[in-house]
Amino acid sequence: MGDLLTDDVISQKLSTDQIYSMSNDPWNQSLMLCPEKKQIVKFLADYANKYLRCKRLVDIGCGLGCFCNFLHNWTKFKQITGIDNATSAIVKASKNFGHLENVNFDVIDIIDRTSAIKLNTHNPDVLFMSDTTWCIIEKLPDFKRFLRENFRGKYLIHILQIPVHQDYTHLISDHQSILKFFNFEYIFDGEFYKNKDEEVNCVSYFLAKIK
Repeated sequence: MGDLLTDDVISQKLSTDQIYSMSNDPWNQSLMLCPEKKQIVKFLADYANKYLRCKRLVDIGCGLGCFCNFLHNWTKFKQITGIDNATSAIVKASKNFGHLENVNFDVIDIIDRTSAIKLNTHNPDVLFMSDTTWCIIEKLPDFKRFLRENFRGKYLIHILQIPVHQDYTHLISDHQSILKFFNFEYIFDGEFYKNKDEEVNCVSYFLAKIK
């Protein structure tokens, strides 16, 4: 199968692990680092590293590891760990970027509490999420509770592309609704529009202290 996920494939309701097994680049992850997103990710991660003295970052829902590679190249974290619930994704990420000195990968399902506890073993100072929120949207309140119970005082970098048409407007409809939902201690936040696409409401971002 090619890199694009067809409607026929999506309609089969395959697991994430099956999708990664069938596609070389699900959701075109290798193309998701647009110039605006690169700039924001570098700024927020660099700030967390230099000024908040964060040394260990965990990329939640790392997929193929593209952001881990970018962060390795453009920041100076002592340790960068990519986690995903799809074993096939972690196998591919490890093959692509596991040779990098400060990068490693682990299979962890962030919405499974037993599995998520493994996250503590990596002792992250800052958690990073780029569009992973949509993958856990139905359990987002549980995830926020998990962050508060286990990582209070740590930091979260959150980036999310918000489409114009989606089914969870009661939780997330725009940038302000994200800030209201998480209600953390925000250090930086903002939004930008990706190529002024009529299908995209905005791309929201923030760096916050979990409280």
